[in-house]
Order: sequence, then structure tokens, then C-alpha cells
Amino acid sequence: MKRKIVILTLCACLLCCCLSGPGALAGGEVCFIAVNDRLLEISSMPYFYGGVTYVPYWVFTDYDFKIYYSYFSETSTAMLYNSDSQLFFDMKNNTVYDDRDNSYSYRAVMRNGSVYVPATLVCNFFGGMACSYISGGKYGDVLRIKDGSFALTDTQFMLAADLPMQTRYEAYMAAQKPEEATPAPTPTASPEQTPGRDAAPLYLSFTGLPDSTILSALRLENAEACFFLTAEQVRSDPELVRRLDGEGFKLGVLCSDDALADYEETSELIFEAAHTKTLLVTALGDDAQHCARAAEENGLVFWSYDIDGMSTDAVAVYSANIISALENRTSASSLFLSCDEITASFISPMLRAMEEMKLDVRAARETDDWDGAW
Repeated sequence: MKRKIVILTLCACLLCCCLSGPGALAGGEVCFIAVNDRLLEISSMPYFYGGVTYVPYWVFTDYDFKIYYSYFSETSTAMLYNSDSQLFFDMKNNTVYDDRDNSYSYRAVMRNGSVYVPATLVCNFFGGMACSYISGGKYGDVLRIKDGSFALTDTQFMLAADLPMQTRYEAYMAAQKPEEATPAPTPTASPEQTPGRDAAPLYLSFTGLPDSTILSALRLENAEACFFLTAEQVRSDPELVRRLDGEGFKLGVLCSDDALADYEETSELIFEAAHTKTLLVTALGDDAQHCARAAEENGLVFWSYDIDGMSTDAVAVYSANIISALENRTSASSLFLSCDEITASFISPMLRAMEEMKLDVRAARETDDWDGAW
């Protein structure tokens, strides 16, 4: 009997990607896992890929969730189960299904000899568990999996875990440092260009609020960017807006045809959330001319783009066209992307390609003189 499809199959680009390389860690280099009120060792860091958070299977089997694990080597299939349900991860065919003939658009991955499973899927499938991401910790972020037995709120937990996080973080960072070697001579930069970097900057901008995949990819590659937001988006998650500003990203206003009203409302909300003032505005399509005119009349800075990363739904074409445009450019340029699942699916390899091309990636700023097409 064919299994009933309950969720769309994985995006074709994810099926083609190799998962053997390192995934972006949300929150930068370190992300801990916590189970209820217990902080796990730093060696059990989660793995982030394609917008999905993976954790070692034993996170669910070793901490009183009453979930058990089996692995069938003949079929390369891992199984998580309890007294009521079974969830199978076919590692050979990259499929997931349950004992009721339902299929799910996820997969498990093998990392360091251990099976990693999608955290949210397991929590939802077995029920009674929740997965939350706590960002902004001094010594890293925390992926916390909880059932009804936790005692501390997320805020209380971060305070209680501060010392063990510090100890484990410092030990981890010390282990990452390479052995000291004789430093190579420092090359002298010319006045016009830093060695190894493209003289013509690439301004990277996004519309909307990023998910953890986009944000962690930017942080992992140390890439600057500007996020242009609407009033509704700022209202929906002022904490994330505050986090973006605190991590050094720039903020701007995405306007409609009534650009000045949009700017006044949104910039005030950004100030309330992050205590920062922006003069950056942009608009898409036919609204761009109205926005540019309003900006000129009101002392604002209109930011345009000449590389459109928002015009197609085909991932392969989407990323290939952008890479081609970046390779063929001869002057400063501005790339706009939307914060959506498509961008999340290829942002990491795209940022790595930018690094390989030695591009000088920058965020839009009020003081930069960008005169691109619109």
C-alpha cells in the first residue's frame, strides 16, 4: 500500500544537496542543546540545514521522554518509537514515514557517526514536547526541547546556565584555535583596494525578517546586510528587530505607494523596538519611483537595486542567475533578496560563492553613495 503523502516532498534543491559538509550553526559558532532544565554538553550541538533543525536521536531517547530507538542496518533505516507510534527514517532513500502509512517531507542525516533527526518533526509527531530557540546568550544560543516537566522559564534557564555555558564555551573555543605558528608577513594594502577583495562593493539587502537559516548563514560567513521592513513585520517580532540591530545589521523601511506615511509609521516602530533611527527606504516595482521622489523631498535615502533576487520561484534558475550576475558585474551593485524559504534554501552556498569570488559584501548605509538602477 502506497504511503499517503501528508506534506509536500522536499524541494528539489535540497534533495540534490550533499549534507556531509558543516551546517550553519544558528547564533554563530556555538549553539547548545538543552532538555527541560538540563544543559547538554557542547559536543551535542544541533545542525541547521535548509531551514530544518537537526539534533542527535539520543536527545529524545536518553532524557525521560519515553521514546526509544532502533537501527536496521539491512535497510539503513532508523526508528523512533513509543508505546503508541513509530517513526521511520529511511537513510538510503531520504524519506520519513510512520506506522500509519503517512509520509513526511523531512529526512534524517548522518553526522559524526550518529543519526540526526528533525527536532520539530519529532516533537510534533510524538506530542507533549516543544522546541524553542533562545538567542542572544553571551556564550552562545540554546535550542531547548521541553515537555511538561521543566521548572524554569527560558529567561530563568539562561540565567541559571550562564556559568556552565561559559565554562564549556571557553573550552570549546580554546580547542578550535590552531597551533601557534610564525606569522606570515602582512601585505601592504594599496590606497584603492584591500588585497584579495573586489574593489567594487556588493550591497546585500533583504525584504522582510529573516528566519534562523538566513540569519545564521549571514553570521557564519560574517556577511553584512540590510533588512527592509514593513510596519506589520516590525510589529510581528520586535525582539528579532532588536536582535538584528544589536548584531550589527542595518534596518530600513519597505514602502508602498504612500512612501512617507509608511516611513513615518515603520521608522517609529523600529525606534521603539531597537532604539535606532533609520533614513533608509526602498520600494519594489511601480512603487519605486514614488518612494524615490518622497525620499528626495523629505531628506530620506532611497536604496535601489540592480540585481533582482526576488523575481522567480525556480530555485535552480534563481541562484544561478544571481551568481552569473555577480560574476559578470564591472562596478558596484546592489542585490535584493526576499526572506523566504527559497532564499533560505540556497543562502549558505551563495554566501560561500561570494566569499570565493572575494566580493566586498556590504550593507546599505545612509552615508554610502549608491546610484543603481530602479
